[in-house]
Amino acid sequence: MTTDFHHNIFYYYKGAQESDACRERQLENNTTKALINTLEHTDQQVARRFLAWLGIESDGGEARYLLQRATIGEEHIRRRHQRLLLGLMPAKTEAIENVSEASGKITSLPDAWIYGGDFVVLIESKVVGGLDGDQMERHLRILDSDGRTLPRRVDRTWVEVHRFFCGLAAELTGSDRWIVEQLTEFLEWTSMAGFTGFTDGMFDYFFVRQDDETRVWVRDAVTGFAEEVWKELVTLHPFYEGYDVGTLRLTDDHAWVAFGPKDSSYRQYAHPTLTVDADGIEVFVNVELKASIEKLKARAAENWQGFQAVIGCLDLGDDLYVQIAERTQRQASIYDYHPVARIQVPYLKDTSLGEHGFQYLRTLLEQIPLPYFTVRKRLDRQRVRMLSENEQGRSLIAEVVRTIKAFHPLTSYINEAK
Repeated sequence: MTTDFHHNIFYYYKGAQESDACRERQLENNTTKALINTLEHTDQQVARRFLAWLGIESDGGEARYLLQRATIGEEHIRRRHQRLLLGLMPAKTEAIENVSEASGKITSLPDAWIYGGDFVVLIESKVVGGLDGDQMERHLRILDSDGRTLPRRVDRTWVEVHRFFCGLAAELTGSDRWIVEQLTEFLEWTSMAGFTGFTDGMFDYFFVRQDDETRVWVRDAVTGFAEEVWKELVTLHPFYEGYDVGTLRLTDDHAWVAFGPKDSSYRQYAHPTLTVDADGIEVFVNVELKASIEKLKARAAENWQGFQAVIGCLDLGDDLYVQIAERTQRQASIYDYHPVARIQVPYLKDTSLGEHGFQYLRTLLEQIPLPYFTVRKRLDRQRVRMLSENEQGRSLIAEVVRTIKAFHPLTSYINEAK
């Protein structure tokens, strides 16, 4: 029953000789097939719940399924009063409404059909971009076979489909639950589910770094994570115009994301960055290039007490530290980093000892020609996994956003240097 089930994903990632359009079409077919296989090979209650989610009242009879069929026959469509056009897409995007006047015979090839009892559902699936308005209009005309009963149109994202089946899986047992979980895992592996948290497999990738399929999976997860974090930051301050996800090469032992202005100019400012590696996630204020370092040095020189106060107000627990490294140029745009000091922020906050730590920090900033300055908060792997399992990663997003917001006064203080 499951030999060709959901793992056709490998055609998508291994089709290096195929065009992007061919790989996209292959993934589109496999994703639609995974959904139909799930409904067809589980108990009828699964299909009934799915149809109810779409607003279809099922009479309890057996549903039937077809893939890549132009029609199920005009008579089959005409006899059913519940007619639904279901559009599935990767994200909520505006459909391309370029409807043209059709003349002669209407041609349209739906991705799938579900029908039975008093209902028929025509499915059009996309895995990249939005739904084509002209194509959807042709589908509606097929469903409007008698010219009297107007069909409905419902658009859903694959993210919403994933969430529906995750909720349903918790109520199922045995083979039905296993099959539904295969669908949700497939959607996660193909990045159709949106960000749902980090798994042990993603962290373990950084130990080996020899699997290109897993590398793509990890990078897609990091990209989805960055998108969700940025959505929460964009209203915080105009500085957070966008985000940049680093190219994850097979040789890299971590993935990174930077937040700030849309173009690469964010590197000229202090900006929040996060990295994902084998041990978890690190979130930090990043002061790396000469322009931002000069801002930091100017701030330290003009108002050191103010700088101390901003650091002292950071309230992010014990696992928070200031790190200084010396940056030396090896080749054009290639630098070596030599760690110099790591100072725990709780130590700097200590009323009796903190002044010595701040004085040491000030000396390093003055004497190192090109210091690499960061203030870092680490979320270890166990905590990231725990937060990932809570509300499909929403708790992890909230924690990282809270950390970046707590860093914002420091980021702004450095960037406002005269």
